[in-house]
Amino acid sequence: MKRASIAASLGALLYFVWGFVFWVVLPFGPIVFRQTGDEPALARQIAISIPSPGSYTVPGTELMASDPAEYKRRREAGPRATLFVYPKGSSMISLVSLLGGFGTMLAATSLMTLLLVLVQPAGYARRVLVVLLAGATGIFLGDLGFPFWYDWPWGLWLASAAFHLSGWLFVALLLAAIVKPIRAEPNA
Repeated sequence: MKRASIAASLGALLYFVWGFVFWVVLPFGPIVFRQTGDEPALARQIAISIPSPGSYTVPGTELMASDPAEYKRRREAGPRATLFVYPKGSSMISLVSLLGGFGTMLAATSLMTLLLVLVQPAGYARRVLVVLLAGATGIFLGDLGFPFWYDWPWGLWLASAAFHLSGWLFVALLLAAIVKPIRAEPNA
């Protein structure tokens, strides 16, 4: 179990470092997140109109329940938006977000390590494939599901899927090298 714990920890560290490289060093962040024409004016309007933190949609989903016909009219007429609003400023990356992000990666790599321990696939390539397939399952349900379910633009979610799939590939190569099948003792 010690070997599995080390594998999960190293896998999380690898995924964490890859996240920095993918989103900060490589140009994906600036490509995916677009700038508005007059950002200060938009920020002032949001601060006035939406003083509480939260997720908001235009048209609002409460309209869907109270007046479905009006909701349909507004949705078809546009514009439509999904806003994640944080009225207060913050540092670019806080210790809480770094630790929380690493924690989720550690939880995910721990689950993948447990999967390898439970399944015990023989052969390095098969162990890599098990981790990749399990990671891809989450990617399809999460990253690639959002554009379909919520009609969100594809750019961010394709980049996120590419990040996660490449991250799971690196982690799979590492975990498969460390977590090997336990040899059963032959019966006498």
